[in-house]
Amino acid sequence: DTLTVLEQERWVAALPDEWAYQRLGGSTPPAIFDRYLLVQSLAALGRFAEATAYETEMLRLVERIHDAHPIGLAHQAASLLHTTKGDWARAHPLIEHWIEVARAGNLVVRYRAVALSAYVLAQLGDPLMLQIAHCPPPAKAS
Repeated sequence: DTLTVLEQERWVAALPDEWAYQRLGGSTPPAIFDRYLLVQSLAALGRFAEATAYETEMLRLVERIHDAHPIGLAHQAASLLHTTKGDWARAHPLIEHWIEVARAGNLVVRYRAVALSAYVLAQLGDPLMLQIAHCPPPAKAS
């Protein structure tokens, strides 16, 4: 809900820059995890422009990390943002990267990424995915 989003935004704003990569006892630095939550929350509320701003920051932060868990979380949130928007072309490479990271890091969330990838490929009109899902091809935009 909106109150939770406001609380998350306050946490992001209050975190000192020098703590961006500190894990503070968790598996993912709060600077990344808070943005992960914000991207998903704002996307669910349909506030895509705000979610995209946090997505950009989150993906920039994970570029310097060599740990599958935070990288996977960031790409999961970014993937969900773009699938929620219906931006299949933008979602697909994010999901594929999420799958690669999950596979390399032996993360169990990989099944979610694979299922989302199949769904997005079907939305993009991939014939194999449409056949597997027994779906008609997506309508062509006029």
